[in-house]
Amino acid sequence: MLLRVPHFDAWRYVVIVGCTTGECLQEALQQTTAVGQAAQCFAQKTRLTTWNSYLANDKAERGIAASRGSSWQTLRVRCEAHITSGIHAKAFSFTETDVSAMVHLSLSVNHGSAIARFRRALRSVIQEGLVVRFGCPPPAAQQYRQHILRLFLARGRRALVKRVILQSLPNGDWRNHSAVEFYTRQACPRIVMRS
Repeated sequence: MLLRVPHFDAWRYVVIVGCTTGECLQEALQQTTAVGQAAQCFAQKTRLTTWNSYLANDKAERGIAASRGSSWQTLRVRCEAHITSGIHAKAFSFTETDVSAMVHLSLSVNHGSAIARFRRALRSVIQEGLVVRFGCPPPAAQQYRQHILRLFLARGRRALVKRVILQSLPNGDWRNHSAVEFYTRQACPRIVMRS
């Protein structure tokens, strides 16, 4: 089905197709990009097309070139909008989590009293669940922590950064589920794990 839409002084076509196979796209393109009789006066003729990397478009263009004969050449130019979109998608994929975090943070501080309530709730959770101890965690706790870090952070995205944070911050006994233990930094003997 073809629908002609007037656009300023030229006619533009919006084509509604049942499917996007090469044959269907070729038929739609041949109906909307017909060549006049004046083109037959030239020995060499060129069809200029702009396309994205969808394979059915390539198949349609090859079909049109074959149907017009050997006196026609086809010059294909990649669509700059699709190229730019791909570049933006790849460039911004590195900052996806940062952008999400900034949006979440800005939404959380949108209401003035909400951040104060959040801080009070966080303070009460820390006061109830955090136990500060002096000295070193027991050797069994250190061995357990090293075992868990090797098990879950052996590899992966940013594994080294996560390992450093988890080794230094929650440095207590991870087997204690009733409280979060934090031992102050004093000289602790290094525990060597044997595999």
